Amino acid sequence: MFQKLKEICRLNKNKEKLMSTTKTTTDTRTVKALRVEVKTQKELITTLLLRMNTLADQVSGLKSDLTRFKTNVADDVKYLTTRVDE
Repeated sequence: MFQKLKEICRLNKNKEKLMSTTKTTTDTRTVKALRVEVKTQKELITTLLLRMNTLADQVSGLKSDLTRFKTNVADDVKYLTTRVDE
């Protein structure tokens, strides 16, 4: 009787060890998957930030071009007005 009880206890301990190992393996897989996802998201964020910087530079250039264009149009209108008045 005691022998069977000992065997059952041993089986339960082995089963518990096996279950904890499986849980740890699953947790490890989850952690690895999350790390990969975080790495991918970091790369995507970096790409997006670079693109935003490029777009900001382009907007700044467009503003500068528009200001220059307005000045040139104003100068042309002044010139034409003076020529018409003569």
